[in-house]
Amino acid sequence: MKKLVITFLIFIVCLQWAWADELFINTDPIGADIFFGKKYIGKTPYRLREFTGDSVKILIQKKGYEVIKDTVQQTGARSQLQFYNLVPLSVDLVLYQKGKDLYMNDVHAGKTPLLIKNIPGGVYEIQSREGGIYISNAANARLKRTTFVETLFTAGFFLVSAGGAAASNIHGDATGTSTFTISSLIFGSLTGYNLMKLAKISTDTRKDRFNMSAVEITPFSGEEDREIFSSGMEQIGKQSWQDARAQFNLLLNIYPGSSFVPLSLYEIGYCYFNEGNFETAADYFFKYLRDYPAYEFFQYAFYYLLESEMHADNYDRALSLYGELRPLYINDAGGELYENFYTVLTNLYDRTSDRIILQDLLGEIDYYLDNNRDSERYPYILLLKGRLLYSYLDREAGNSIFSDIQDRYGFDKELLAEMEKVRNE
Repeated sequence: MKKLVITFLIFIVCLQWAWADELFINTDPIGADIFFGKKYIGKTPYRLREFTGDSVKILIQKKGYEVIKDTVQQTGARSQLQFYNLVPLSVDLVLYQKGKDLYMNDVHAGKTPLLIKNIPGGVYEIQSREGGIYISNAANARLKRTTFVETLFTAGFFLVSAGGAAASNIHGDATGTSTFTISSLIFGSLTGYNLMKLAKISTDTRKDRFNMSAVEITPFSGEEDREIFSSGMEQIGKQSWQDARAQFNLLLNIYPGSSFVPLSLYEIGYCYFNEGNFETAADYFFKYLRDYPAYEFFQYAFYYLLESEMHADNYDRALSLYGELRPLYINDAGGELYENFYTVLTNLYDRTSDRIILQDLLGEIDYYLDNNRDSERYPYILLLKGRLLYSYLDREAGNSIFSDIQDRYGFDKELLAEMEKVRNE
């Protein structure tokens, strides 16, 4: 009776994991704070292992960017991704021209090409003249021109009125003197007012110059982080693991805020894995999964992490990490990743005898078989299920699947040969 209760509890636990949903939240750029309601849950990219309920209200914020408010609906998928492009509160500007002087509100700021970051919100006027590029506050520049014209206009009428008043006074024309005097007072007042406006505009311009001192202006060398990452990938293609690592580490050191940082960590781990330095590889894969659980590569990093720990004979740690990072949701229509996980998880079970590992693996294989019936790899994943049942869980059920394979795919000699290998193991 006690054994029956324990078995039932294990079944319930497995069932809960099978129905738990994952939610991945990511942003560009990464590192934004995520709130569920008023509760802070972490920074992007973030993996929520159990996404239950119909919906959840989220708030995403990052310094220098607009706040995002959204309601995430439960889709019913085993894993779902919510991705947001953050809108900056300030503007970044790239000037590609070469060898031109840049002036920000008449202050020399360097020679192009330049990257200008954190330009305050507003409307700006960009002009290219006399070998230079001039950026100024468009509202102030337009207002300054308009006010200057108005000042010339009122000053002209003031001079005419003052001259008329003087002439009328000389000729003894009291009416004319009075009229021109009143006009000169009006246009004199308008001229004074416009001069005050010009003074204020000049003050605002100086203020803009002060504000511009917070703008970050640096030489622009194109998408160098992308170029460095591409160079590293090229070295991986050549299996030059050490040279590839050098490129990815260069990117981490020079561009710590680059969007290529997460993948660079993953690729460094991959290089160490192929060099046979499994403990260091495991450190990088774990850092990737902990700090940047990006949806697209999570399952691959998880596989290589477990494989690295197994190669390093760290079986207890591998089991601990498996328990920490599951539920395991494999998404690979080609089926190769299922075969890789089969190998590493059955090896882990052989070392630890934790039966939940096998139940998880069986659930993943069943998910593939239910959703990829037209796949070319379907017969081989079906064979994988038969092998798992035959070798570990239920020999009779495994034999039943083998018989089904024999009936349905008797023409496939390669598949039948693989099946006989399993039976003879």
